[in-house]
Amino acid sequence: MNNGPIRIKAYAKLNLTLEIRGQRPDGYHEIRSVVQTISLADEISVQPSTTTGTRLRVQGYPVPGGDDNLVMAALRLASTRLGISRDLEIRLTKRIPPGRGLGGGSSDAAAILRALGCLYDWERDRDGLHAVAAETGSDVPLFLRGGLMLVSGRGEKVERSSPPYPDYRLALAWPELEVPTGLAYSLLEPADYSEGLQTERLWEYLQEGQIPDPAGLTNCFERIVFLRWPPIADLHARMSELAGVPARMTGSGSAVFAITPRAEDAVAQLRAEGYEAFVAHPVEIGQELSCGRSVVGDNGC
Repeated sequence: MNNGPIRIKAYAKLNLTLEIRGQRPDGYHEIRSVVQTISLADEISVQPSTTTGTRLRVQGYPVPGGDDNLVMAALRLASTRLGISRDLEIRLTKRIPPGRGLGGGSSDAAAILRALGCLYDWERDRDGLHAVAAETGSDVPLFLRGGLMLVSGRGEKVERSSPPYPDYRLALAWPELEVPTGLAYSLLEPADYSEGLQTERLWEYLQEGQIPDPAGLTNCFERIVFLRWPPIADLHARMSELAGVPARMTGSGSAVFAITPRAEDAVAQLRAEGYEAFVAHPVEIGQELSCGRSVVGDNGC
């Protein structure tokens, strides 16, 4: 066993497209989405504990610190399915806000699975790793891959585009409110469903090494979210104005982004208006471990 500590950066994601094909018999929704991990990241430290049980300390954005946290859910499943000890000391610095569609909780869960793989030498059990990830949450498997991805199913089917990727900057901002994912899905109507053709077109375009065209991005949640939470619609309109290109919402909200050469100026103005806003860029990985290697796809640490 590696005695650690293992330190991980767990990156956020953006949905460049997000289309829903419909609701499945199992209650999940069938999605088609082009997803890109970005430079905004949480930081996690994991090491074996000298005491019994798991201690999770959270700094930064407030999130559940117990079994409701996806990190704890992933750890619990890994312990049950793979026989891994839960005697751990975990420190989580939250820089990705919850409830904004950026996937911070899912990324943290994927990162903890990578860390456990290094600590207990089960990283090569790919089937076990991905099974635990998929059971932990629909978005968790994509963070085991990272980079530019085509995501389908309920989120567990991930096709990764090979790097390198074109470099660009984007403006990212969010209002104070959170959007509960389950509530957003419950508000969808049949008119919001599609066959995912815009996702297919963008994916093919990006395979040519192109920077994503803001006009080619889409998110089927925007209609219902903007109606239910007008401050998000206001931010979307302001971001589009400042960026000079159409802004998009990521996930089910509430974060909004724009791929634009005006990213720095847009972020500065949004901050002046009271929003939390950052300049970000795409990354090729889902997590980065302190052992000095970037964790990509099914590579070990």
